[in-house]
Amino acid sequence: MLKRLKYISPIFLLLALASISIAQTTRRTTSPSWRTFTSEAGEFSIDLPGIPKHEARQMSKPGITLTMHSYQLVTNSNIYLIGYADMPPSEASMKERLEAGLVGMVQDYTSHGGKELAKRYITSSFGCPGIDWAGTSPPYPIMYVRMYGTSNRMYFLIFGSNATKEAARISANKFFDSFSILGSPCTDEK
Repeated sequence: MLKRLKYISPIFLLLALASISIAQTTRRTTSPSWRTFTSEAGEFSIDLPGIPKHEARQMSKPGITLTMHSYQLVTNSNIYLIGYADMPPSEASMKERLEAGLVGMVQDYTSHGGKELAKRYITSSFGCPGIDWAGTSPPYPIMYVRMYGTSNRMYFLIFGSNATKEAARISANKFFDSFSILGSPCTDEK
């Protein structure tokens, strides 16, 4: 099992960077109007209440270099973050790769005072395997993460809020439900 998962460790770094990104947000908007944002390079579309800021970071581990792309938008009470990276080939199934990524993210969040509340496996409306995760993480008492995997790419969506539970639920559902991967990339089911 360890041999199969040795290429997954960069996922930990990707999700750690996402959590750092949450703590270092700079672009805020008060605009309540939602619009569809499409990333041709990222091959996805999603509805957001503003225009996200794009950032690309190179990450290296021995034998592996990845480019992590993230798009983030911060409003007065919510953060929306979408990220993706092309993953190296692996013998592990996408479910194993998603689980490894989630384990790394949960370890990072809990080491910074966050708490894991729930986890479940899902299949998206567009056919990709995924994981939903809920927790708390300063400064957002409401934190939801959704991860999807294709044959070669890992996507993650992070929503954090300090709004009321009902207001956060409405915004989170709108955000997550609108996400779509362009084309039909969901073919990896080892």
